[in-house]
Amino acid sequence: MSVTEHLLVFISMILSLGLADLLTSVHRLVHARKRVRFDWLPVAWAAFIFLLIVQYWWSSYTATQAEVWQNFFGFAFLLLSPVVLYLAAASVLPDVEAEGLVDMRAHYFEHRTWFFLLGVLLVCLIVATAVLRGHPFLGPGRIFHAAFLLISITLAWTANRRVHAAVAAFAIGLLVLFIVSNTLRIG
Repeated sequence: MSVTEHLLVFISMILSLGLADLLTSVHRLVHARKRVRFDWLPVAWAAFIFLLIVQYWWSSYTATQAEVWQNFFGFAFLLLSPVVLYLAAASVLPDVEAEGLVDMRAHYFEHRTWFFLLGVLLVCLIVATAVLRGHPFLGPGRIFHAAFLLISITLAWTANRRVHAAVAAFAIGLLVLFIVSNTLRIG
């Protein structure tokens, strides 16, 4: 097993834990649906996080090939993004307790600041990772990173539901555009 493959296994484990937590939350919400006050907004952000984790995993193969990650401290820094993705996946949907009502809207707005500050941290880590790999700070993909940073800061700050609804739809579209543009550029 090469060093790159070795690094990817550990990154994949953390990302898999995030997906498992996210999918388990969906399963539990569906199972307890009679006690769930449904809201589409956290579901939209759960879909966003799902796509983001898959995209991160897909792009991590080339990222781990840089020599900067070949020591413990570099690799520990590289692990921060998957850990933040895991925390976002674990916090986007409410936990289902054995009894009682599950209010998805209340959970979303109660935890929105934490969730979107994780988004701010994730963008900063992704840009720092790219710069450490030798990519320019103001590279071609940075417009997407700047947009996601602005989105995260805005949604961490405001509790206006209309703003959250409009920005969620925009963010998902932007993420799909980012994935398509990267796929066309890479492939």
